[in-house]
Amino acid sequence: MKYNIIAIVMRNRLNSAPEFQEILSKYGCIINLRIGYHEKVPNACSNEGLIILELSDEKGEIEKLIEELNTIEGLRIKNMMI
Repeated sequence: MKYNIIAIVMRNRLNSAPEFQEILSKYGCIINLRIGYHEKVPNACSNEGLIILELSDEKGEIEKLIEELNTIEGLRIKNMMI
């Protein structure tokens, strides 16, 4: 079995989250797993977050998802197949 994984570092979580969520919702049918994490700092939440996505095996849709995510400033995206 192959796993399509995308790891995303969001540097400006507070500003980028609404657009990011909209894109993920658009591609929700290919997202099998979503894990999000941001470091908790005293009395606040960190503005940087890590999101891991495991996606179905639809290469064309994955490429479109990555292309749209790349329009959001401050994201670092790594795609891997394991």
